[in-house]
Amino acid sequence: MAAAAGFDLDAYGTVVASAHGTDFKPYRALLGLSGLNTPHVIITDGDARS
Repeated sequence: MAAAAGFDLDAYGTVVASAHGTDFKPYRALLGLSGLNTPHVIITDGDARS
């Protein structure tokens, strides 16, 4: 989608990653203050919590 819109994700160091399931805590820990301390956004598709 980004390429079709003329946006180069690589140029901005952007990664889009699929994470299956509803438990995002490990990803938050990895990318957050106690991990890599990397700016990040987690967007879900509205799955119900399990």
